[in-house]
Amino acid sequence: SEIEVSHKSDKVGPKHHKKQTAADVGKNEDQLIAGAMKKTANAGDASDMQGEDRYADHHQTMLEEIGGGAAMLDNSSADYKLPAETITILEALQKAGEGKGGKVPSEGGGTWLGALKAAVEEIPHAVAITDMNVPGVNVAWCNKGFERVTGYPKEETEGVNCRFLQGSKTEAKAVTKMVRALRYAKDLVIDVTNHRKDGAHFTNDLSLTAVHDSNGEYRYSIGILSWKEKQNADEKASLEKLRAIMPKKMPADSQPKEFDQEAVKIDASAKAAQFRSSMIKFTKLLWTIDTEASLEKLMEVPEAREAFHNFLEKTYEHTQLDFWAEARKLEYMDEGERDTQAREICIKFLGMTGADAASMNAESVVAKAAEFYMVLANDSFPRFVKSKYCDPVVDNMLGDTSKMDGSKDLIWEKYKVPADMEGFVFSFVAVAETFPACIVISDMSIPGNPMFFINQEFSKITGYSKKDAQGRNCRFLQGGNTEPVVVTKMVRALRYAKELVIDVYNYRAEGLRFTNDLSLIPVHDSNGEYRYSIGLLSHKEKQTPDEVKALKQLRELMPKKMPADSQPKEF
Repeated sequence: SEIEVSHKSDKVGPKHHKKQTAADVGKNEDQLIAGAMKKTANAGDASDMQGEDRYADHHQTMLEEIGGGAAMLDNSSADYKLPAETITILEALQKAGEGKGGKVPSEGGGTWLGALKAAVEEIPHAVAITDMNVPGVNVAWCNKGFERVTGYPKEETEGVNCRFLQGSKTEAKAVTKMVRALRYAKDLVIDVTNHRKDGAHFTNDLSLTAVHDSNGEYRYSIGILSWKEKQNADEKASLEKLRAIMPKKMPADSQPKEFDQEAVKIDASAKAAQFRSSMIKFTKLLWTIDTEASLEKLMEVPEAREAFHNFLEKTYEHTQLDFWAEARKLEYMDEGERDTQAREICIKFLGMTGADAASMNAESVVAKAAEFYMVLANDSFPRFVKSKYCDPVVDNMLGDTSKMDGSKDLIWEKYKVPADMEGFVFSFVAVAETFPACIVISDMSIPGNPMFFINQEFSKITGYSKKDAQGRNCRFLQGGNTEPVVVTKMVRALRYAKELVIDVYNYRAEGLRFTNDLSLIPVHDSNGEYRYSIGLLSHKEKQTPDEVKALKQLRELMPKKMPADSQPKEF
């Protein structure tokens, strides 16, 4: 979810860029951005895009806006001719990857990545390498030229997603194209407005080169950046040469993986334990959706009733449960004995005297029992579910959970569940599929953050089937009246792993608008890594008071951190 903000004009490019309009005069930056974002929200899906020429080359205006000063890049004395050693190494890497008899050069320690770093470390062009096997799509390495172009040194760049270069003038559709290129391993050359560390914005003449190994696996993305307004003829020629000889293939055995999901060995018993532990948590979540129905069902299970009774004894609420349980038996008695038994119940559990109980009958006792039950279901039972007393009850009721991947068919077919997350994902999906609340989940390590799971309720609320929705970013629910300011808040919450509850205008498949009472819940693993985002959606116009209450409880109980034993000890 990289949609940020758009330019002041709804068209950018050398022939289409517009100066500030009369309507914009006097507006502050926030107002201008909000106006631009409104146009972005109406701009349509990435599938409507025509080509990079729509989003680039606003050179003269950019120069006027940036102005001169110390922040400007001085190219007058730079030597952009690629060193012979650089060309030799890169061409050798090309041959090695294409199987044309070449070997990976010895420079850089004899590894493919080491040789690539040695080739481009000292060149003036900015180069950033992303390891596509590492969650987060962060920069694994950048050369000295990166600081020259962006102002950001290595220590502030490596380990961070390159989106930090984006800002108020970054074109949303250009970002969408970059996300798609990264996600689908496509090469891309595009102009995008980025921001230097000193705040100056510049047109980034950016190329993304996807690198696959000999097994066909997507290993790296190589980004080459250039400040387009400051390019001279020598730099342009050198840039074209560099992109032409950048390797796109590599021998699979020429570079060990920094993070190899296939090499992550999780003991089968650990996976099973994680799955069962997660199933307990998610089953408890399910019980909070309809506490009245859940409590009544559980009270038919002797072990569950005993556990709940023991929990209530600590706060002296157990007599209410006993009163309710005995009162339920009245409906099965003969009419002649019902009133007599009702009075006995009052004496035994309410501490009434015979005289006090004389005025009670079966009807009044049943009504009193109903009052007690509402208190138990809506106050005592939710507290019980959150407590440790509930865990053995759920564990006993789950029975055999050996078939852990039984819910595999419910997720996006192209999503490969990480080995260390199988227990969590499969258990979550198994329970969430039939939740009477709309739930989606996205893997935050995948570019574009597509939803890899939506439950049945999502289809009811939005009109989109699993096939239509899974594998897509949820921005397709946005439309003409979706509030740009709200979209910005959602993007920031997703980017910075912040929990958010917000109302947003969304659109059903047939085009009808509805207010989405949306919750975004970040999920981290035990290493602090931001792994997933869970979304809860609700049609606000159709909510009942009970649904509002249940949604609030669901937010509180949603998992926010994975158990420590779900992680491998070392990679």
